Amino acid sequence: MGLPSLGSATKAKSPRGAMWLSLTWPGSGHVYAGITEKGAILCGISAVLFALSLTLIGPVLGLLLWLGLSLYTAIDVSSTLTS
Repeated sequence: MGLPSLGSATKAKSPRGAMWLSLTWPGSGHVYAGITEKGAILCGISAVLFALSLTLIGPVLGLLLWLGLSLYTAIDVSSTLTS
């Protein structure tokens, strides 16, 4: 009666949970879904957009770009997990 090995039984990831994570911070839903490379890139882009919105491009344009990225990542990760 040994301990179960790590990673032997992986639970299916929730498309809805991944979508909400992506809406909260773009790219985090991809990391949750196991698409870590794309998720890390999208998280980095999101962080750069956030920093630029505080300095160069202004809060209105920065917010619009960040929301667009957020919606794109939410739709992308949800459709990836459902297909």
